[in-house]
Amino acid sequence: MEYYGKEASKYTTKQLEGKTVYLEYDAEKKDQYQRILAYVFLPDGMLFNAKLLHDGYANLLTIPPNVKYVDLFKELAKEARENNRGLWDKPEKQDEEDMPLISWKEAGNYIGQDVIVEGTIVDTYDSGEAIFLNFDENYSETFTAVIFSSDEYKFDFEPEDYYLGKKVKVSGKVKEYQGAPEIIVEEAGQIEE
Repeated sequence: MEYYGKEASKYTTKQLEGKTVYLEYDAEKKDQYQRILAYVFLPDGMLFNAKLLHDGYANLLTIPPNVKYVDLFKELAKEARENNRGLWDKPEKQDEEDMPLISWKEAGNYIGQDVIVEGTIVDTYDSGEAIFLNFDENYSETFTAVIFSSDEYKFDFEPEDYYLGKKVKVSGKVKEYQGAPEIIVEEAGQIEE
């Protein structure tokens, strides 16, 4: 959802500029890149992280073991998505209109290209390292959308259960893995129903 970054930045600046804020830390104060990890509170007690999610100006991002408000954040992100608020009101990414819409059966013809693949998820599997959203029972030879466990926290639901049996569109670059086409899903917004 990086395409919505400028709008989110302007919104945050408007809400916080010149205001006193209070930071609350969880289990860790910094991530592996030395970025500060904190919950931002306004003097009236409002949790600004939650407001960003509620208003659709942030995508869900929690960095374990900092999970104090994870249930609240998941609920707010889900509600914003369901009500098309903020970034969820823009179902198409900046350049998506230039991407071809193809059937999952054609994905092998588009290796190395950015496309939107359409089809129904007929089978899913969570290996613990990745979640596989399969468009055919013969998943080892046909198109699959892959969500690595390191990106699973970006979803406010269990993708393997939620998408099973649903017709979806998956956007991204088609790659080949062991002879079969796949798209690596790094953001929840890459999959639309």
